[in-house]
Amino acid sequence: MKTAIVTGASGYLGGHVTRRLLAADWRVVALVRPDSSLPDDLSGRVVRVDYSGTLESVCTAFAQAPIDLVVHLASAVVGVHRPNQVDSILDANVRLPTHLLEAMRQSSCRRIVNTGTFWQHCNTDGYVPVNLYAATKQAFEDIARAYVENDGIRICTLILYDTYGADDPRAKIVRLLVEAIGASEPLLLSPGDQILDLTSASDVADAFVVAAGRMMHDTKAREERFRVSGTRLSLKALVERIRALADAPLNVELGSRPYRAREIMQPLSAAVPSLPGWYAQHVLDHEITAMIRAHRRDG
Repeated sequence: MKTAIVTGASGYLGGHVTRRLLAADWRVVALVRPDSSLPDDLSGRVVRVDYSGTLESVCTAFAQAPIDLVVHLASAVVGVHRPNQVDSILDANVRLPTHLLEAMRQSSCRRIVNTGTFWQHCNTDGYVPVNLYAATKQAFEDIARAYVENDGIRICTLILYDTYGADDPRAKIVRLLVEAIGASEPLLLSPGDQILDLTSASDVADAFVVAAGRMMHDTKAREERFRVSGTRLSLKALVERIRALADAPLNVELGSRPYRAREIMQPLSAAVPSLPGWYAQHVLDHEITAMIRAHRRDG
């Protein structure tokens, strides 16, 4: 049985990825913060190791079993950071993954699937970070190159766009719009001409399993980056689609707030290749319809 260390298993996307790896017969060592709780359905199914912020605690995870692969999803996602958030952003997005690479260098594991963000590419296919979070994600990729060149580490970075899901607790745009159905307070939005790229959490989890398989069987590539892209449409069009699917008033006010200072109007394009062997299987309308049903049932 193959064994993977997974970071971020206590989070929404990381939980989905962990479940898919388990379903694909991977053994999972979950590296988590001491104050994090794993989802109930994962307790007892994964080996938990607490990350204390030290390299030694990461090496403890590698000591659980021979590790075939690292899957790194943990991150500190902050749109506009405050001064007191700088250290936590650096710790999650630079220190932790660098500790992973160093522990890999000291072990026999040479494969890592990393998580990137389209925020590293503000209205361009080149590197233009939207914010500090995006810059730290790029900083880790630059650090990883040293381990690729010097230590034979192989890295595959999956670039994610906007993600969503029926069980998503995060305040993401699809969930916010569904919750605006019949709401008493309006959801204040920008004019809505920005293009979104929406991928379901289930499809994202499948992408990580495909990338894991690619890393295990393709021995040639040392450093790869792929898009994990779903349905593209404008925010304005998404509002109309949800309104039509709900067949009910949607309490939103387009144009009631300005675009963000670093708004991405056109996401990273198809010039960056999509992950080979993967495609989005979940239809946006079907997923939104399920979310609307759940919202009405729970409301």
